[in-house]
Amino acid sequence: MSSTLSDLETHAIEEHPEGDSLATKVAGRSPTQLALARFRKDKLSMAAFTVVALVFIAGIMAPFLVMSGFLDPTSFHNTSRTGQLIDPSTGLATGKWGGISGDHWLGVEPGTGRDVLSRMWYGITFSLAIAISGALFTVTVGTAVGIVAGASGGFVDAAIGRCIDLVLSFPVTLMLLALSSPGVVFLDETLHVPSGPNKSFVNGLYVVLVLGVFGWPYVARLVRGQVLSLREREFVEAAKLIGASKFRLYFKEILPNLWAPVLVIFTITMPTYVSAEAALNFLGVGIKPPTPTLGNLLTASDDYATSAFLFFLFPAFLIMVIVVSFNLLGDGIRDALDPKGNR
Repeated sequence: MSSTLSDLETHAIEEHPEGDSLATKVAGRSPTQLALARFRKDKLSMAAFTVVALVFIAGIMAPFLVMSGFLDPTSFHNTSRTGQLIDPSTGLATGKWGGISGDHWLGVEPGTGRDVLSRMWYGITFSLAIAISGALFTVTVGTAVGIVAGASGGFVDAAIGRCIDLVLSFPVTLMLLALSSPGVVFLDETLHVPSGPNKSFVNGLYVVLVLGVFGWPYVARLVRGQVLSLREREFVEAAKLIGASKFRLYFKEILPNLWAPVLVIFTITMPTYVSAEAALNFLGVGIKPPTPTLGNLLTASDDYATSAFLFFLFPAFLIMVIVVSFNLLGDGIRDALDPKGNR
């Protein structure tokens, strides 16, 4: 043993003749720094992160670009500087490329002539707003309920478990369709929203509440499973011994140790709700035109899937890119936070 240590010391002196020890040359890194290093090494995750960042930047910029006039998602364009833009007999854009030109880079909407690029870009804002709000609602409620259930145990855990089973037993799609009209009317009367474009806020709020109410049980079950192992750890027992309150025990001791799985759950829930918003619009639930979302754009393009294929392709492709990028980002974060993932 002594000879081995001597060899190591001799090697360290040979490598660093200036007298610095080998320990001073090795800088310690925190778990967060190690996770970031693993994440940066994953090229696919970095590419997904770049796409997600660009989508968020586009969504944040869109309202300002609309106010400045750079984007025009609501004006009708039946004619252009080069002549007729919409064929009055068919309602389709003239030319075989759906009206793509220097004025309309992705063409125009059949029937109305509204600029497709402007509506898609502006639609990102509303789709992301719904998805982020729904995901925050879902993750917040699910995490809180999961912590209370897992840490409390006994009757509280059993009661919360039965509530979760009850919510999961409802046929979600049927409930969405059945409650859409009375739910929107109730929110409208409660919030006293004036008629006009502000109605989009009520429809969007209903979608957020529906996604959150029917989504939190899945998060609660996952968080509860994590808490069941954490509650046996030494720091939780120490907090109990010093008389910590339940609030401190739940949200000051246990919650900080759940940020990694909760972050992964959020990044996976987000793309799910982007797709859900599109599916709900297809079923007639959600924000209605002329306010654009990726969901109602895709729904409107369904009638022109063969006659104006590019109008159908662009929003469908954008939704696919957003969902795949968020899923890849979530997988990359999960792998980076798991130090044993590559073993």
